[in-house]
Amino acid sequence: MALETAREDLRVTRADLGQARQEIEVKSSDLVKTREGLLATDADLVKTREDLRATDADLAITREDLRVMGEDLATARKGIAALQVDLAGARAATRAVQELRDAVAAELVQVGRERDTFRISGEESASELGAVRQRLAEMSAALATLEARRAQLELARDALVTDLRESTAALGRETVRADRLDQDKASLQQERTQLEYRVEDLRAQIAALRASREFRTGSFVWNKLPLGYLSRRGKKWYRRLLDLKDRIGLLTWKRGGGSLGNAVVAAVGTWPVYTHSFVYQELLGLGHMGLDVRLFHWSLGDGSLLPKDFQVIDWRRVQLQPIPEIHRRDMRHFEKTKPGRLRAFLERVALATGRSVESLEKEAVVLQGCTFARMAEVARATYLHSYFFYDQSFMAMLAAWLLGLPRGITCYADHMLNDYPFKLVALHVELADVVVATSARVRQELVLKSSQSHHDKVLVKPNGVDGRRFPRMDREMRGRDEILEVVSVSRIEPKKGLTYLVDAVADLKRRGRKVLVHVVGERDHFDTGGHAYAAKFELSISQLGLEKEIVLHGAMNQDELLPILRRCRVFVAPYVELESGDKDGIPTAMLEAMATGMPVVTTDSGSIGEAVSNEVEALVVPQRDSKRLADAIERLIVDPELEIRLGRAGNDRFVRQFDVATTEKALHDRIAELLATKRGV
Repeated sequence: MALETAREDLRVTRADLGQARQEIEVKSSDLVKTREGLLATDADLVKTREDLRATDADLAITREDLRVMGEDLATARKGIAALQVDLAGARAATRAVQELRDAVAAELVQVGRERDTFRISGEESASELGAVRQRLAEMSAALATLEARRAQLELARDALVTDLRESTAALGRETVRADRLDQDKASLQQERTQLEYRVEDLRAQIAALRASREFRTGSFVWNKLPLGYLSRRGKKWYRRLLDLKDRIGLLTWKRGGGSLGNAVVAAVGTWPVYTHSFVYQELLGLGHMGLDVRLFHWSLGDGSLLPKDFQVIDWRRVQLQPIPEIHRRDMRHFEKTKPGRLRAFLERVALATGRSVESLEKEAVVLQGCTFARMAEVARATYLHSYFFYDQSFMAMLAAWLLGLPRGITCYADHMLNDYPFKLVALHVELADVVVATSARVRQELVLKSSQSHHDKVLVKPNGVDGRRFPRMDREMRGRDEILEVVSVSRIEPKKGLTYLVDAVADLKRRGRKVLVHVVGERDHFDTGGHAYAAKFELSISQLGLEKEIVLHGAMNQDELLPILRRCRVFVAPYVELESGDKDGIPTAMLEAMATGMPVVTTDSGSIGEAVSNEVEALVVPQRDSKRLADAIERLIVDPELEIRLGRAGNDRFVRQFDVATTEKALHDRIAELLATKRGV
């Protein structure tokens, strides 16, 4: 019993111990939590201390802010006092506004009554307003139509004003032209009268001579006796002997005298033409490249003006004889040795001209062309070259066709002229192996006149000038008061525009400017129209009283020209383009002046713009504008520095582009390539 009690007590004790253990564990856990809480409290306390310090700092700032706010409050109180004063005034104003509002309200009541009255009237006018609006719309449409019509009329007015200006300018030009024509007519009538008197005198002299004993005796001896017949027969046989001599000379011509073979060249029928220095310079270049050159021509001219450097060509010329019997014999030769070739060529010509082959066979140029070809065959030519698109080039084209030779042709400006029935520019370009265009503009014109498929044949090669013949002349600075001497070198013909130079000199004289013009050149003896122009040119100088300002030197050789170039300061080229299409390419005389370092005053005619640029090497003005021409010359009169600058630039450009050392290489390379291909190299 006691044991069970003890056991019960032990069980209870154990239960109490277990419970006590649990309580101890709980308290231990609470103690741990309390310790952690204390630790956290310590951390919070540290943070609180820091917050207190920050709060103290903020409190100091707040105290400062409160002090500032106190000052602001004192200021605000002063402002409130002022506002109270203003408020009292505002209340008084409010009372006045209220009184005004009451008055306005009364007025509004009155306006309301009147509005009702007007509303009734407005309803009655509504229909009238609609009608007015409709009418306004109609008027707006009509106004728009009128505006469009006004714009059209303004355009028409502007066109009429432009036409009026152009017509006025044209009328002015025609008036000037009419005046000049009247002057020319009077001059021609005077010349005609003088010529009629001269003719009458000559007729009287001829009648007197015919009646003289000497004439009757001479007529009997020459006409009745066989001396005249013998003389004519003698001349004919003399020409035959000359032809035989030339054929023997060509036959004995050393085969391949040049490294590239023999070349036959033709320019115009007459040798020499002193103005064709550009042709002879290119001809010399063909010799320098390795061709043994012979120049074919038909008649002799005056060789006294030919530059010495070209005298060597005189040793290499062959004068063909115009003997119809020999021409027909040469034609039969080719019909026998080259059967069908001549007719095939004439068929091409017939297609281009609209002529029959039979009529072409009788043409003098065809007959002479057969002799040209026969002489080239006798000379064993390997290359043919010609200049311009006239008879000599036609003969060269025929010869190249018959002999199967490579051929070149150099073109200047005549390709645009309709002045020769067998010009045949397109056929020339087609059948030639190389076509030399002396400017880019000429090349473009040639391509347009021929098939585009032949454009690769056309080579741009400007005229070359041997700078050694026209050395640079270093001119000293001219004084501003020193008279300006200028020079113009050209034939006296319409496209040279010399009458505009005369007008420009007259203008300069009226302005009080001192200028002396040297004109070097003579009328074109191959152009009958040039004689009338030369007479007009000389007459205008006389009528304007410019004999002291314009000096006419006539034609000069190089030895005579160089001193003129040395004393002159400016080269003037007043050239123009004619309605016929005639114009200058790149003038050789202008290039020669540039070689000496002379500035240029010129126009925008032809291809001049490819040789000089305005304000760089020259002063360029519109053609046919004598006032602008005078302005340009005047600029050089008053500005010697400009004269020197333009002259130096012109010489630099000449050396770069127009000296023969530069210009000829492209042509020589093309010809050498043709000959190498022909030989099968």
